[in-house]
Amino acid sequence: MYRGDDRQVIESGRPNLLIEEQLTTLEGNNLTIITSKIPLRSSTGEICGVLGTFIDITERKKTEIEKLEIANRLNLILESTDEGIIGVDLNGNCTFINKSAARMLIFASEEFIGKNLHEFTHFKHTNGNPYSVSDCPIRNS
Repeated sequence: MYRGDDRQVIESGRPNLLIEEQLTTLEGNNLTIITSKIPLRSSTGEICGVLGTFIDITERKKTEIEKLEIANRLNLILESTDEGIIGVDLNGNCTFINKSAARMLIFASEEFIGKNLHEFTHFKHTNGNPYSVSDCPIRNS
């Protein structure tokens, strides 16, 4: 397989860059690598070989897969509960809302993301000003 790749680079004269592939070592270990191959040219411009490099990204790939699995599990939990869950950043902007919370507030989930929560909650003082975190009646009770 590798010789075929080398031959293709030599025949085409074009590099083959950043190809993610699997490699089995002589010891039987499976690695994920990123390979690049470029044609080597003589002083007259003729292709006389190939320069090949690879980077072992096995651990990085394993970590990416683990993070994805955790994110999928968390998403399944958040979306399967009947409890309404809303995530907000320090400025009160919505970063996450599960289906139950959107259903309770009678909005589509997409309408919340990136918007300030005060736009949807309508908790206000009698003078019409919105509550701040410090004077929220729920927090201080």
